[in-house]
Amino acid sequence: MGWQCGGDTNVLHFRTMQRMLALLIMGAWATPVVAGEAGAVPVAGKNLWRASVAALAVANAMDARTSWGKYELNPSLSGKNGKFGREGMLIKLGIVSGMFVVESVVLRHKASKRFYRGLALVNFGSASVTGATAIRNLGVPRP
Repeated sequence: MGWQCGGDTNVLHFRTMQRMLALLIMGAWATPVVAGEAGAVPVAGKNLWRASVAALAVANAMDARTSWGKYELNPSLSGKNGKFGREGMLIKLGIVSGMFVVESVVLRHKASKRFYRGLALVNFGSASVTGATAIRNLGVPRP
């Protein structure tokens, strides 16, 4: 990666981000199993919801990648030095993973085309806003 030059700390941060991203992806992949829908009967809209979960996971990964080491405007996600790093990534990972689990549990008990499509709309909307933020972060220089 082009931003790794400058020392071992950047490589360490990159590896930490890779591990957290892998946890997010594994969590999204395992969500149906955790919610008990691994062997459930297919419902219309389920594939759309799954695609929206993937889109939201990718958008959050992009946002984390483009924010890493830069000043964070959200004080909940900034570290002690005001920059986005491991602490912010863990909070972001927890929020997104928790949302996936809650959605899966809701869909397990209310499996209908309407719920799947409604939650897919929420996920795609959130992914579009998060993706736009990631694109904006590309233009923000690192301190």
